[in-house]
Amino acid sequence: MRQSPVSISWPHDSQLESWCVRRTQVQKDLAVARATLNQAEEQLGAEKNKPDADQSNVAHLNDVILQQQKLIAELEKEHAVLQDKITERAAKYGLDCRTWRTSPSRS
Repeated sequence: MRQSPVSISWPHDSQLESWCVRRTQVQKDLAVARATLNQAEEQLGAEKNKPDADQSNVAHLNDVILQQQKLIAELEKEHAVLQDKITERAAKYGLDCRTWRTSPSRS
């Protein structure tokens, strides 16, 4: 006797969803911080190449660079933690956080 396939409904996991949303925001924040860092580094290079470099501009740009480097390090750490949590939690359900679809069952 043939049995019909069983439809499995995965539980809604608000914590997993929250982590995925936060991870997306962290990725966006990282992109902005990296762009700001690159821009400040370019401006610093240009300022240092001027014969009459304004030391207040140089000091300000150095501060911006240090702040962005610190922010990037913090965001990268947060991203790694979130990724680990998401991977572990999603594996329990066979979910893919990017598409919210179940992965194929492997026997």
